[in-house]
Amino acid sequence: MDLTGLTYVSIRRPSRHTDPQEDLNRIQEASRLNNQRLNITGVLLCTPNHYIQFLEGEEKVVMDLFAKIEKDKGHYNVKLRHSAVVDQRQFPDWAMNVVSIDSINQALYGIQDTSSDVNPYHLSSDVLFGLLSSGAKQTLIAQTEVA
Repeated sequence: MDLTGLTYVSIRRPSRHTDPQEDLNRIQEASRLNNQRLNITGVLLCTPNHYIQFLEGEEKVVMDLFAKIEKDKGHYNVKLRHSAVVDQRQFPDWAMNVVSIDSINQALYGIQDTSSDVNPYHLSSDVLFGLLSSGAKQTLIAQTEVA
């Protein structure tokens, strides 16, 4: 059983019926439940206009999940940026954690700014993974400070 890591990017399709935070909460809760059952871990970065997601797990399961994600109506222009066999999980304790662009700005620049965006289509897969990792670390720091 090969462990695979996959990164994709997409453009968010705003919902007319709920605010963006409600959409994000719904995605996070559904992902956690499904991913626990499938033994998938990962992280989702949400910016004002884009999603950047890293998934990891058994290769067939990850690829099947990605095929479903591609068809999801909550986003479009879904592009697989990287897929490879990995030695170990990068986010072993996260069935799915969501990080915001604010977490990235705090980690990289020490500022809070929820309005900034990044165009993930112009970034390498290494930079995308770096953004996800920075946001994940900042989220853990914030969660620790609250507790």
